[in-house]
Amino acid sequence: AARIYNKLGQHDNALEMARKALDLNFTGEASWEYANACIKLNRSAEAKKALEKVIETDPTNVVANRELGNIYFDEKEYSKAVPLLKKSYEKKPDADIAFKLGKAALETNDLPLAVEHLKNVLKQNPNLHEAGLELARTYFKLSDFANASAQYDKVIGKAASSALDSYQNALSKEKLGDTKGAVVAYTQAISQFGTARTKEALQARLVVGKSQLAAKQYRDALGQFKFIVAGDKADHPQDIYFLLSEASEGVGDLAEAISSLEKAIALDSKNIEAYEIGRASCRE
Repeated sequence: AARIYNKLGQHDNALEMARKALDLNFTGEASWEYANACIKLNRSAEAKKALEKVIETDPTNVVANRELGNIYFDEKEYSKAVPLLKKSYEKKPDADIAFKLGKAALETNDLPLAVEHLKNVLKQNPNLHEAGLELARTYFKLSDFANASAQYDKVIGKAASSALDSYQNALSKEKLGDTKGAVVAYTQAISQFGTARTKEALQARLVVGKSQLAAKQYRDALGQFKFIVAGDKADHPQDIYFLLSEASEGVGDLAEAISSLEKAIALDSKNIEAYEIGRASCRE
């Protein structure tokens, strides 16, 4: 009766019938119909318990493995999701399970497995940009910067990427010696980070500021460096006051340039370079 009610879409009735059947005698079939009704009624906690019992009696049940894997995935219990989704995929491959398996593998740091299944997804659906984004993140964790950057370039702006994704794309390009591309990606990361003061956000501003300073875009560089020094001194790069001084001098603010050098000297009284620059500024 429970199976018929589930087929008819009358899941409340199916749930009641399956419960009665289980009270009389536990069977895998009744437990499955109970779990199926719970899934349809979005009662995941009950479905999970029922599916676990189904798999205990029938470990090869593809549907039960898939559905329980989906529940664990949705609850971000990725280590429990991986073996279930893997078993389901081996019996019945499909793109949705491949994506979830790839992402769960990434989250549990099984990076080769993540690459394998995320690439499988993209073979079936090259426009599933979310899978491409997860693949880029996986390549980055593997320190495969060439593939990480290439994959990030395909999906950033198309998938829901974060500031950290843009930062990792920039860092990948920097590792590959693509300085110009790195600066463009770091600039994008800065716009996404906004006023955040994470280590990555400050590093992005430092790299872009140095690039702007080299291009004599002093005012823009000054903005980056001032943002950096506005926070905790523990976050300050060692050369930040030299950079701030040079940018200040570039915009004609010699008083600020000298003040920044004095701060550099205060941090390191043996810094001869700071003394010499300071004397030259005073003579001017």
